[in-house]
Amino acid sequence: MSRSRLLLLCLALGASVSAQVAVQNDTTIEAYRDLEEVQVKGKLLTPAMNQVSSSTLSLNVKELDALPKLMGQTDPLYFLQTLAGVQVNNEAQGGIFVQGCDNAHTLLTINDAPVFYPSHALNLFSAFNASHLESIQVVMSAHPAADANRLGGAVRLQTYRKAPRRFNLSANVGLLCSDLHIQSHCSDQCDVFFSGRASYFTLYKGLLKTDNLQPDYHFDDFNLTCAFHPTPKDDIVLSAFTGYDRLTADNTTNNQQLFDISWQNLASSLLWDRKEGNAQYHTSLYLSGYHNRFVFDLQQELFLNGKSSVGATGVKHNTDIRIAEGMSLNAGAEYAATRYSPLAFALLGDFAAGVESMPQAVLYAHEASLFADFAHQVNGFFRYSVGVRGSAYYCQDKPFFQLDPRANLSFEVAHEQFLYLHAGTYSQNNHNINLISTGLPTDFYIPASARFKPEYALSASVGYKGAFLQNKYVLSAEVYFKQLYNTVECNISVLDLLYNHAVYTDFIYAGTGQNYGLDITFQKAKGKLSGYLTYSLGWAKRFIPEVSERPFDSSHSRRHQLVATAAYHFNTAWSVGAVFTLATGTPYTEPEAAYLLNGRVVARMGQYNAAHLPLTHRLDLSANYSLQLKQNRSIDFNVSLYNVYCHKNVQFITYSYEAFRIRKTGLLNMIIPSLSVHFNL
Repeated sequence: MSRSRLLLLCLALGASVSAQVAVQNDTTIEAYRDLEEVQVKGKLLTPAMNQVSSSTLSLNVKELDALPKLMGQTDPLYFLQTLAGVQVNNEAQGGIFVQGCDNAHTLLTINDAPVFYPSHALNLFSAFNASHLESIQVVMSAHPAADANRLGGAVRLQTYRKAPRRFNLSANVGLLCSDLHIQSHCSDQCDVFFSGRASYFTLYKGLLKTDNLQPDYHFDDFNLTCAFHPTPKDDIVLSAFTGYDRLTADNTTNNQQLFDISWQNLASSLLWDRKEGNAQYHTSLYLSGYHNRFVFDLQQELFLNGKSSVGATGVKHNTDIRIAEGMSLNAGAEYAATRYSPLAFALLGDFAAGVESMPQAVLYAHEASLFADFAHQVNGFFRYSVGVRGSAYYCQDKPFFQLDPRANLSFEVAHEQFLYLHAGTYSQNNHNINLISTGLPTDFYIPASARFKPEYALSASVGYKGAFLQNKYVLSAEVYFKQLYNTVECNISVLDLLYNHAVYTDFIYAGTGQNYGLDITFQKAKGKLSGYLTYSLGWAKRFIPEVSERPFDSSHSRRHQLVATAAYHFNTAWSVGAVFTLATGTPYTEPEAAYLLNGRVVARMGQYNAAHLPLTHRLDLSANYSLQLKQNRSIDFNVSLYNVYCHKNVQFITYSYEAFRIRKTGLLNMIIPSLSVHFNL
C-alpha cells in the first residue's frame, strides 16, 4: 500500500468518541416513536427544514446529526449546501454562494456579528461548531430592510440562550480533531455555553508526505455565549467566536517552503432583547474581523509574501411593533465603521530585484442606515409587506447615498397553496477580490470608492409553496432574476506582477452582470422516511469588456445542480441517512498554447471562463444506532461514508510544466469512513 493511500485510510478512520455527563436530577425527556413519526414525549420533532416562505428557510440544527459526517464532525455549511439555490460543496472553495452571487454577497452573521470567511482549509470543515448553534435561518432573494447591505442571500446563525440542565459536558475525541462542549444553567438569570475544537494533523506529518511534498495543517475554533435574564422581559446575550488556521507545505528535496498560509476570524456581539406589551426591542453591538497572511515560493529564489485584513464595528437597534390586528412595523437604524487593509505584498529573493512591492494601506469606511418594514395581513388569503433601507456611505474621497425599496406579496391561491411575488433593490459597499486562483483563502476586501463604486442590484422573484396530504409533503419553487451593477473582477497573472511591474489595482475592472434561474425543492417532512430533493438551474453572467469581449460565466457558477437527502428510521434504535449531489463543473480559463520565458513555461490563455470542469457527483451515507440504557441514558453510534463510490471529482486546474499540459486536480477522491460514539450518561 502506498504512503498516500495509507494516509487517506488513516485520515478516513477519524473516529470520535463523545462523552456526555448530566449533573442534576432534572426531569429528562423520553423519546419514543409511533407508527408514522419520530416524536419526543409531549413534543413533535420538527423536520430538518421548515419553509417559512418561498424565499426563507428555517433549519433545525439538531437534525444535522442525521446527515453523513466528514471526519466525524457535524457541519452546518454542509447542510446549507444541500439547499436549492446554494452552490453544492466544492472542496477547493469555501463560502456560501446564493443564486449566482459571489460569496462576499452573502450576509453571514452569528448573533448579529458578520463573519467574513466561514470555512477552514479547502472547505473540509465549517468554521462553526454545530453543537453551539440553536437555529439557522436562510434568506434567498427577499431580504427584509433590517438586513445589512448585501446583494445575495443571508444566513443568520443563532446560539443557545437557555441551557436544558444545570450542567452538561460533552466531548468528541478523534484522530484528526477533538471538540469540547459545556452548557451550564448557572441560575434562573444566567446560562453559559462554551465550545472549543482543535486539530492535530501534525501527528500525521510522516504519513502526509507524498513524493517531494510535506504538508502540515492546524486549525482551532472557539465559541462562548453568556445569556443573562435579569427580568422576565429582558435577555442580554454576550457571544464571541474565533477561529485560526495555518497550512504549510515544504519541498523535501531542496528544503524549500512551497507555501505558508494562515488566516483568522473573529465575530463578537452584545445583544439586548426586551419585550414590552405589543413591542419588541432589539439592540446589538458587534465587533468582527478577518486577516490572512501567505508566502508562496513562485520559483527558486523568488517568494511572494502577502497579507490583508478587514475589521468592522457596528451598532444596530430596531423596534418591532404590532400596530393593530394583522399589522406590524419593524423600524430602526444601524451604523458600521469598517477598517480595510487591502492586499499588501512583497517579492523576496535574488530574482526579485527591481520588482516593486505593494505597500500596506489602511482605509476607513463609514456607513449609516435607516430602515423600516411594514407588514399587513389583509385577510386569510392575502398578505403584503413593503420596506425601505436608506444608507449614507463615505470612504476617503466621495460620499454615496442609497435608497433601496422592496415589496412582497403573498396569495393563498388554494388551501395550503401560496404564491409569492418579490421586487426590490439592494446595495453593497465593499468588494471582494481574488488575486490568486488557488482555492485557498488569499482573497481580500476593498471598500467602495469613486473608482470602485458601490455594487447594487435590481431583484425580482416569483415563488410557490404548497403542502399536501396533511403537510407530509411540501413543494416549493422560485424563479429569480438579479441585474447587477458595478460588479468587479480582477484579471491579472502572477507573471505580470513579477516581470511587468504591474499594480494589481490597475487590473480590477467593474461591469454588469445577470443572475437568473429556477430553484425547486420537494420535501417529505413526516414519516419513517423523511428528506428532500432540490434542483437548481442557474446562470451567473458577467459583462466586463476589459476582461472579455464576450459575456462570461462567473467563476463560481453552476448551470445545473441536484441534491437529494434522505433519512429512514427503522425503529427507535436504527436509522440511516444519505446525501447525493450532482452538479455541472465550474468555469475556468483554458490555456491555448505554452512558451518558454526565462526557463519557465508560460501558458497563453484562451477566452475567459469559456471552459468548464467535468460533471461532479458524490454519494455520502450514514447509519445510526441508539442503545437505550436505564434512567434515560443512552449510547449512540454513527458510521458515515464520504464519497461512497470513490468518484474522482475535479476541483481546480494545475499545470504540468514537464509534460506541457494542464492537469485536472481533485481532492478526497477515495471513500472516507468515520465513526462517532456518543455517550449520554
